[in-house]
Amino acid sequence: HEYDYKQLQASGQSKQVMVIGGGVGGMMSAIAAAENGHEVCLYEKNDRLGGQWNLACIPPYKQELASLVNWQKQYLEKLKVKVELNKEVTAAMMAEENPTEIIVATGSRPIIPPIKGIEGAHVLTAAQVLSGQKIVGQRTAVIGGGDVGCETAAFIASTGKEAAVFEMMDTACPKMEGSVKFFLQQYLDKHSVAIHLGAQVLEIREHSVLYKQNGEVCEYGPVDNIVIALGGRANSALADQAPPAATVHVIGDAAGARRGINAMQEGYKVGKEI
Repeated sequence: HEYDYKQLQASGQSKQVMVIGGGVGGMMSAIAAAENGHEVCLYEKNDRLGGQWNLACIPPYKQELASLVNWQKQYLEKLKVKVELNKEVTAAMMAEENPTEIIVATGSRPIIPPIKGIEGAHVLTAAQVLSGQKIVGQRTAVIGGGDVGCETAAFIASTGKEAAVFEMMDTACPKMEGSVKFFLQQYLDKHSVAIHLGAQVLEIREHSVLYKQNGEVCEYGPVDNIVIALGGRANSALADQAPPAATVHVIGDAAGARRGINAMQEGYKVGKEI
C-alpha cells in the first residue's frame, strides 16, 4: 500500500503526539507520525515494547516474527521518538501534558466467562502461560480453540507436556490463514494434542473439566491446569478521559479485536494523517 500512503495528506505543522501503548500498532503510529515531523512520545506500561506480538512469537515455528518488533524499535530510535517504558498513562497525565493528538493503542483485556470454578488458582490465561509468568503442570486443558488457544496448546506440547483443546464451535482456528493452519494442525497431531469441537465447558473442577458435547455431559481429567484462551475485549477507557482539546484516535484491539497486520495498517494511516 505504499502508493496509497503517499496520497495521505499531513497537516503540515508539527504537533505534540502522545501514543499510549507500545504494541505493533502503537509503534507503527508513532513511526508514521514521527516521519511526518511531529514530536512523538510513546508510553508503554510494561517493561518492553511489542505487546501481544511478543506472545505471538513464542509458539513453535513463529520465533522469526520477533524480527518485526526489533525493526520497529530500531526505527523508533532512528526517528528519535521518545519511549517511556514502565509508565502507565492516566487521565491526570494526559491533562498535564495536554498533547495535540492522542493515539490510544491499549489493546484488549482477556475475556473471562462466568464458568463455575473459573476463579480457581489453577486456572490461568494464555498470556500468563506464553509469557512464562505461570508454568503449567504435566496435563492441561485449554478452553478456546481459536488461534491463540491452539497455539498455546502447541507451545505446551513443545515443552513435553500434555494439552487438550475445548472449542464450542464446530471448527478450530476459523480465521487462521490456510497454510499456517495446515502446519499447526500437523504439529498438534504429531504431539497428540486433542481438539474437542462442539464442546461447551460447563464447570471447572479442581482436577477436571466438565463439558457438554453432542448432548452428552462429559468429564476430562485429571488435569493440573486450565488455560483460558477466549480472546479479548477492547480496552479503550482512556479515550473517554482525554483532555477536551486533544484529538483522539483509537486503533488496534483497543477499538475491537483484529489481527496485528490490521492494527499496524490503522496505526500507520492515523500517524500519516495527523
